[in-house]
Amino acid sequence: MPNSSAHPGEGKDLARSQPDPSNNEHNSIEKSEPQPQRRTRASDTDRDTVVSALSDALSRGQLTALEFDERHSQALKAMYIDQLPELIEDIPEADELEQELRSRDTARRESSELATKPGSHLGPYNNQCPGPIQPAKPGNGKSDTAICILSGSNQVVAPNTPKVNALTMLGGNDYDLCDVMGPGVEFTIESVNFLGGHDIYVPPGVRIIDKSISILGGVDIAQNARGDGSNGTLIISGFNLLGGDDVMLARGYRQTQQ
Repeated sequence: MPNSSAHPGEGKDLARSQPDPSNNEHNSIEKSEPQPQRRTRASDTDRDTVVSALSDALSRGQLTALEFDERHSQALKAMYIDQLPELIEDIPEADELEQELRSRDTARRESSELATKPGSHLGPYNNQCPGPIQPAKPGNGKSDTAICILSGSNQVVAPNTPKVNALTMLGGNDYDLCDVMGPGVEFTIESVNFLGGHDIYVPPGVRIIDKSISILGGVDIAQNARGDGSNGTLIISGFNLLGGDDVMLARGYRQTQQ
């Protein structure tokens, strides 16, 4: 398509994939660096709930006064949720509370690998998205509008966004739809493109419907980006003149296919 601008960050990915004989040690260290994980801050309610469980255990004779004092002090000093479950893990009556705290912490940690590239935080590519296909409907959030003239940017579309309206001339955005798409979601991009267009990245399982009108241009949909609708429906509408949009599988999935 006429938009020849390189995708932000893609050049860096290619540079990292090429070995640099003069800097092998640095590259080895860089690749081995672990991804940061996000911890969840404990609230006063979390601490008070654990203290209450400890008090009940003390009244039942499950804890000695000394044990209660130590755990009570640790609970009040706890800054993060992952510091609380161990204080009640040996109390059977507190099993439900312990599991609830652990599940909240686990969910937070699993989402800690943020999207430095479109879709990279969503795991390896899988053509077969689990679950039944649900009827698609637009989100209940606000639509977005973008105007790109000799310019472009990276856009991560927020969940519940029903539609993006875009006008493009000699430019275009990169749209990451990994957050907005999902089972039963219908999302629309309506763009008017003159000598430009957008790069649209989708997760697996998205049904893509092209309703646009094109003259000497059009919408190019990558074969591995065509899904069965189990992860929502993307509708592309608008008008293309000497330009158009490219729809591709989000980069985190696409790399496993190369």
